[in-house]
Amino acid sequence: MPTVTAHWMCDLAARTRRWITQQMILIAIALLAAIAPVLAFDDGEQFRERLLIRPLPDHNVLLHFDFNMTIDRLLDPDDEHYRFFPKSIAQIITKHQVGEFVLKLTQGRWRYAHWGLPVVPAPTGAELIAWVHRHDSDPTVGSQRWSGVQQSLSGMLCASLQQLGKNVHTCRRVPDSAIAPESRPVFVNTSTHETFYGVLPREAVCTENLTPWAKLLPCRTRGGLGRLLSPLDLHDASYHSMGIHVYSETNANNEQRTIARFFLSVVLDPTYLYRSKVWSLRSLLPHATLPMQCSPVSTECEVHFDAVNAINANGATPGLTTPVPIRRTGNVLVFDPTDFDLSFDPGHEYLAKFPVRDTPIVVQRYATGRGLQSGGIVNTVVNSGSVARNVTLFDTLPWYFRVYFHTLSMTINGSVIEPSFMSFQPARQDSSPSMITIEVEIPPMSTCLISMQYDKVFLPIKDFPPDVARGFDLGPAVVNVAPNGPRLYTESLIVLFPGPDMSMPFNVIAFTSTFLAFFFGTMFNVLYRHPTELSSRERGGLLVKLIRFLIGKGKAIVASLKDDKIKQR
Repeated sequence: MPTVTAHWMCDLAARTRRWITQQMILIAIALLAAIAPVLAFDDGEQFRERLLIRPLPDHNVLLHFDFNMTIDRLLDPDDEHYRFFPKSIAQIITKHQVGEFVLKLTQGRWRYAHWGLPVVPAPTGAELIAWVHRHDSDPTVGSQRWSGVQQSLSGMLCASLQQLGKNVHTCRRVPDSAIAPESRPVFVNTSTHETFYGVLPREAVCTENLTPWAKLLPCRTRGGLGRLLSPLDLHDASYHSMGIHVYSETNANNEQRTIARFFLSVVLDPTYLYRSKVWSLRSLLPHATLPMQCSPVSTECEVHFDAVNAINANGATPGLTTPVPIRRTGNVLVFDPTDFDLSFDPGHEYLAKFPVRDTPIVVQRYATGRGLQSGGIVNTVVNSGSVARNVTLFDTLPWYFRVYFHTLSMTINGSVIEPSFMSFQPARQDSSPSMITIEVEIPPMSTCLISMQYDKVFLPIKDFPPDVARGFDLGPAVVNVAPNGPRLYTESLIVLFPGPDMSMPFNVIAFTSTFLAFFFGTMFNVLYRHPTELSSRERGGLLVKLIRFLIGKGKAIVASLKDDKIKQR
C-alpha cells in the first residue's frame, strides 16, 4: 500500500510540473504577442498600402495600387533580417552601391489628351534608371554595377533587362534636367553618383512579371489590397504599368530613410468588358478576392476615390454609391477598405462630357521620310496652357541611326528659334546611342517642333531580330516640364531598315538537301545495286506455290464456265 501511494504522489508531482511548464509557455506567448507591436514599431520598418480609383473621361476606370515599405535604419550588407523591406532589394542596393533606381514595365500607351496626367508616367516597354555610386579611379566600375543591377532585376522579375547590357539602349551620365532623382541631394547627386538610363520599347509584360513582383510584398496576394491583384483581370486592360522605385529621404529626426515603392496602374474599360457603363469594383475585378481587407501588418490602409469626374455643380455625387467616407481632401474621398463597396453610374446628364484634367503639355513623336536609306524624326510639344513653360526634351537614338546634327531644327508656330540650352553626344559604333538634350521656353498656346534627319546604317545579319520585316523599335523621348512639372513620354516608333532576305538561308538549305538526297540515292543505286535473276528456290516457298496453284485453278474454273455458257447459246 505505501508503494502505491508513493507512485501516485510521484505521478501527481510530474503532472503538476508539466502543467506549470505549459502555463509558463502560454504566459510567455501572451507577453510576446503583447509587446510585438512595440517591437515592430521600434525596428524602424513600416508598410503602407493604398488603392486609388479614378473614373476617366471616356468611361474608362483607372485603378492605381501603391505599396510603400519604409526602413529608417541604414541598409547593411550583413543584415539578414527584414520585416517588410524586401531583402532581395536591399541586397541589390548594398552590393552594387545604388543610391536610387526606378524600374517600370508597361504594356499599352497612356493617352494624355484623353486621360490627363497619369499617377506614375511610364513609357511603353521596360525602363530602368539607376544612380550608382561614382568610382573616380576606375570608370569601368560604374558600368559593372549597372550591369549587375540589370541582371539582378531581370532574374528577380523574369524580364529581359539583360538586353540593356548591349549598350544599344543605354545612356550614361544623363543630365539632371532631363531625369532627376527623387532622393534628397544629400544622398544622391551628380558629384557622387552616376546616372544610367536604359529603355526596351519592345519588352512584353505579362503574368510572369506580376507574380514575382507581388511575391515581394509583405502579404503577397493573400492579405490586404494584394488580394485584388488578379492576373486575369489586370492583364485584360488597355493600359497596364507596374514598377519598383527605391529612393532615400530624411525622416522626422533628420536621418536617412529608404523607401521601396511598388506601384501598379491599370486602365479598365467597363463598356468593352461588360457592355455596360455602370460599374462596380466587383464587376471590374470579378476574379479578385472580395470584400477587401487591410493587411494585418500595415500601418496605413486606405481606398481613395478621385471624384473630380463625379461631382456636379452643387458638389454632390448622384452617380456614386459608396459608404460614408472617413474624410475628404478636395475632390478625393477616402474610405476604409474593410467595409468599402462602390457603384458608379456615369449616365447622368452632367457626366456626359467629363472634364479632362489639366494637361498643359502634350507631346507627340512621328517619323518622316520614305525608303530604306534615310529618314527623319519629329517631336511635337504643345503648350495649351495660359503661361509659358520651360521644357527639357531628352532623346536617345541607337547607334544604327546615323544622326546629322546640323539638320536639327526648332520652330515655334512656324518661326525658327534657338534653344536656351542644347547638348549632343554622338553615338559610337556598336556601343552607346546618340543622346540629345534640349531646353526651350514655349509661350502659351504654342506648338514647338523639333526635327532631325538621319541615315540608316547597313547592318550585318547577326544584328537583325528574327522578324526582320517588323523593323527596329525606337524608344520614346522624355519631356520634363520645369519647375517640378510632370514627366511625359512620347510614343515609341518602328523604323524599317534595309535588311537581308531571311528566306534565302531556308531556300539554300532546302535546295542543297534535296540535291544531296537525289545525288546520294542515285550514286548508291549505281555503285551498290546489281540486277540479278532470282533462283527458283528464292522465287517463293511452299505458301507462294500454293497461292499460285489456287489462282491457276480459279482461272481454269472461270474459263470453263464461260465455255459452257457459250455452248448453251
